[in-house]
Amino acid sequence: MSRMAIYLDEQELTLDATSIKEVITAANEKAINQRRIVVEVAIDGEVVPAQELEARQDESVPQGVDVRLVSARPSDLAIDTLNQCTLALDEARKFTSEAAEQLQQDNVNGATEQIAKSVNIWQQVQAVVAQSTKLTGIDLNERKLDGEPINDIIQQHVNHLTELRDLLQARDTLGLADVLTYEWPGVLDRWQQLICEMITWIEQEDKTDD
Repeated sequence: MSRMAIYLDEQELTLDATSIKEVITAANEKAINQRRIVVEVAIDGEVVPAQELEARQDESVPQGVDVRLVSARPSDLAIDTLNQCTLALDEARKFTSEAAEQLQQDNVNGATEQIAKSVNIWQQVQAVVAQSTKLTGIDLNERKLDGEPINDIIQQHVNHLTELRDLLQARDTLGLADVLTYEWPGVLDRWQQLICEMITWIEQEDKTDD
C-alpha cells in the first residue's frame, strides 16, 4: 500500500500524522517557522472548504492519499480579507438603499429582507476585523481614526445596529427609512475608512518586521 503524501507549498513533508487535524497542526508548525500559516487544504486534489475543516478535523487520512497544503503570510491573508470587506460593504450600501426605497413604498417585508442581507454582511465584516487583529497582532485598543478611539467607533456601530433592531421590532417604518437614508451611508463610509486604515497599519507593521 502506498503511503500518504503530504506537501506544504509543493514541498513534500515527512510527518507523523494520521488525522486531518494532526496534518494541519504539524504543517502549521513548519509554516510558522517561516512566519506563515496554512490557509488551504486539498485532499486528492479536492479543496476542503474552510467551514468543513473543523467538522472533519478528527477524520483519518487514508494511506495513498495526496494531501496538499498552501500557506500564506498572516499579513497578506488579513489584507486580502479586509479588501474583500470593502467590496462587501459596497453590497451592504446597496441593500440599505434598496431597503429605504422599499419602506418609502410601504413594502415592509421587502425592506426587512434587504436589511437582513445588510446585517449579515456587517456580522461577517466584524468577524473579519476581529480575525485580522489576531492574525497580525494589531491592537485596536491602542489605535485611533482621525483622533477617535477605534473601540468608540465599534461601540457606535453596535449602537446603530441596536437602534435598527428596535425600529424593526417597533415596525417604525418612517424611523427606519430616515435612519437608512441619512445615518447609514455615513456609518458605511466610516467603516470603509477604518478598514482602509487597518490595511495601512498592517502594511506598516509588515515593513517594520522585515
